[in-house]
Amino acid sequence: MPEIPSRHSFMPSKSLKTKWNATRKDGYHAGRHWPGLRSTDGFEVDRRWVIFALLIELLALIYTLYSGYERAIYSGNTLYIYGAIGVVFCFILFDFLGASFTHHYVGKYQENKNLAAANNKIINPPKKGWRYYIGAFLIFFSAALKILALVSLGRLMPMYYVLFILLYLAVIYVHLYHTMYWYTEYSLRKGIEAEVLEHRENILKKLKNPLQVDPYEVFPSSHKFMLKDKLELPGQTKFYFGEKQNPKHELNYKGEFEGMHDYELVLNGILLDSDIRSVLNTQHDKIQSQLAAQCVIAQLNQ
Repeated sequence: MPEIPSRHSFMPSKSLKTKWNATRKDGYHAGRHWPGLRSTDGFEVDRRWVIFALLIELLALIYTLYSGYERAIYSGNTLYIYGAIGVVFCFILFDFLGASFTHHYVGKYQENKNLAAANNKIINPPKKGWRYYIGAFLIFFSAALKILALVSLGRLMPMYYVLFILLYLAVIYVHLYHTMYWYTEYSLRKGIEAEVLEHRENILKKLKNPLQVDPYEVFPSSHKFMLKDKLELPGQTKFYFGEKQNPKHELNYKGEFEGMHDYELVLNGILLDSDIRSVLNTQHDKIQSQLAAQCVIAQLNQ
């Protein structure tokens, strides 16, 4: 999961929060399963799979170019080397587009899962759309193109062709189920690093010019809700949580009204799944699900 320094004084941009929706999430349990929104799981596993696939892709690239060059030298026909370069370009383009297209629906579906969970509704399987199927076709077509180039340009024993085919099947699996989860989290981390740096520069500018606009400045947001059951707050009426060294999110008890208990969630900065779990761990099982629903709604509104 991306690290956000001093996250109670920095709010990532809307585009990065949207990107965050599309990272891999295992979710968490609080009375029932919650899909998770502001967390990332399995990044290291995805990274290892991608490295494995890239090594195979690199081997295919080098072998294709070398075979094209060798054929061009022996035949005196430079079309072989140009053809090899064109095929390698198609490898890269089709794999990138294919992986991107097959991942396009993930972020919105994750958001919808959280919305359905917060409203205690069952969500239907995702409508992946035409882009997903075009993406899957491009990935399979890219693998077929690699095998065709290998057979057409290469001079290997039959057993090696079988080995390469098996490796390319593994690459298809990686591009369908790991590549974009890794890339989305990686680009999210880089994006947050860039925005944090810009935020720090904006703070210095604002000291000189109070009218300087900082798009990453945190303004406290409030989410009010009522529950049938009363929460067990360690501070009786106020509970601070969030960043361990400097917790600034607040859960406040406002009192009882017509048999309902009134609460206010005051958020300074982004509300993480780990923040929600820290609050839920202080509550008994009966009320965890009710509180989790309100926290998820607050996340979706940020």
